[in-house]
Amino acid sequence: MILHDDIRQIDDAILREKSVPVNLDDQQEIESLFSEMREVLDISATRYEFTWAKGISAVQLGRLKQACLIWTPQLDWLSFINPKITKESEEKNYGWEGCLSFFDKRGLVLRPDWIEVTFYDQGKEQTTRKFEGNDARILSHEIDHMHGVLYIDRIENEDFILDVEEYDKLKAEDKLPTMQ
Repeated sequence: MILHDDIRQIDDAILREKSVPVNLDDQQEIESLFSEMREVLDISATRYEFTWAKGISAVQLGRLKQACLIWTPQLDWLSFINPKITKESEEKNYGWEGCLSFFDKRGLVLRPDWIEVTFYDQGKEQTTRKFEGNDARILSHEIDHMHGVLYIDRIENEDFILDVEEYDKLKAEDKLPTMQ
């Protein structure tokens, strides 16, 4: 059984490595990857509040494979194998993000309004699909993990990295900082 404690944390060098493509012929590996990711997200959801989405990349479990799993209210559960962002909007927006690899922080990150992604699903069917808004944000976040990029790398000003307690307090007071 995978435990939440198995999620690699920010000081783990593996989070800075590039993941390799998943072998589409290795069904056992695919099933194992997604089973582990789903289990960790389910366990984490009992311990932490996910505001608008949840996601995890295989590298966060120490597996350098191009695979991630996300859940959003609009999409439900989606599996991504070997995802590649093929297009993105020129328009970008700021949004607050968190990460299971350093769950005690939140950061204000600039991301594209929409992205187009080519990927394989667990049935090994290749798809190209457009994702918008928060769906694009979480998927961009997870794909970044596969390239050794963490959301804090995209933060332009360290004043926009908050401890989760401060973030929660400012959010409750409707006083979260924004970029103008």
